[in-house]
Amino acid sequence: MVLVNASTSGFGQRFSDENLLMGIAMYERGIKDSALIYLNKSLETDRDNADSHLYLGKVYFEMNQNDEAIKQFLMVEKKQKGPASFDLTKAYAKAGDVEKAIEYLDIHLNSNYKLPESKILLDPDIQTLDNNALWVDYWKTTSSYKGFDESLSSINYLIKSEDYLEAINLIGESLKKSYRKSPLLALRAEIYEKLENYSLAISDLNEAIAGDKRNPELYFSRGKVLLQQEKYKLAVEDFDNAIKFNPKNFKIYPFRAIALQKSGLMQLAASDMNFYLKYFPDDDYAWFTYGEINKSEGLYFDALKCFNKCLEMDKTKADYFLSRGETYFKTRTYKYANRDLAMALDLDPKNAKAYYFKGLTSLKLGDQDHACYCFQRSYEYGMREAYNEMVKYCPLNK
Repeated sequence: MVLVNASTSGFGQRFSDENLLMGIAMYERGIKDSALIYLNKSLETDRDNADSHLYLGKVYFEMNQNDEAIKQFLMVEKKQKGPASFDLTKAYAKAGDVEKAIEYLDIHLNSNYKLPESKILLDPDIQTLDNNALWVDYWKTTSSYKGFDESLSSINYLIKSEDYLEAINLIGESLKKSYRKSPLLALRAEIYEKLENYSLAISDLNEAIAGDKRNPELYFSRGKVLLQQEKYKLAVEDFDNAIKFNPKNFKIYPFRAIALQKSGLMQLAASDMNFYLKYFPDDDYAWFTYGEINKSEGLYFDALKCFNKCLEMDKTKADYFLSRGETYFKTRTYKYANRDLAMALDLDPKNAKAYYFKGLTSLKLGDQDHACYCFQRSYEYGMREAYNEMVKYCPLNK
């Protein structure tokens, strides 16, 4: 059994098994040798930990140690039917054992872990069985992907094709049938979010969660929409629930950190970011997120450390240079600010905010003509605030 620590502040839960967490993170980062070390260390304290066996199986499978992978996946399935069933289907397919592959596929299709038909059939390991008679006969006789699953497949195809109106219509038709509502409502909420209709997205997610109260992805989705609506405390509650029901999902922590900072809980926001970056120190966007959090709090030197980190990893993002340039401006380091803002504009020549701060920086460096040029461009590209600067500093606009 996996143990978690509940924060006395009520801001979510985390695993207490440090080795398991690091093993999962190393697997997700593709550092397989290190993943093996940490996952095996985890088993030294809990030999029956299903998560450790599951991720060990995944690592061994990707390292082409198929027999060892099967051994680990079978240990998971002994504890509970389903979690490793598709992994076993793939492993047995790879081993050429068609009967076993079909056996575990059947278990998978009757479990709560059932994947969409397209994801199964397009899997490279599964495709090795496409011409096998037993496999073909199984798919001809199975009724696992009728009705509801066919509707989900069609809806997902329409969403990927950005045919949102047709997808909404198909969801509406499907909701009139005796299908499970929560997945359909979640898909419609996803469309509404893409269309920036956040009120309708929240309405659908509220109903979806009412019908599936332990689904972490639904809470995560609603939390992200609440962030867009600037309802930060409600977003924190949803991210708490998402972590409660799936503490292994690292990607939730940076989102919760943003919501915590916006709720005035900077210490907890920093804790979430430090927690995430401990396991994913090479995630440049996470360092950028942490920098933005620090910048919003006026912690400019901490922000600069974060922006330096993300720019060490990726110098192709205009936003990274823009944020560091803005931060240098706040610290009155104008030459550095000017350099970064110029880089941001090289990467994104129509960036209104970069032009605005370059205008402010140019004023500080005594170049009023260039400042006016920047404010003019900023205003043309949509930044209203630049108009006030034009009127104040640029003679032709007075």
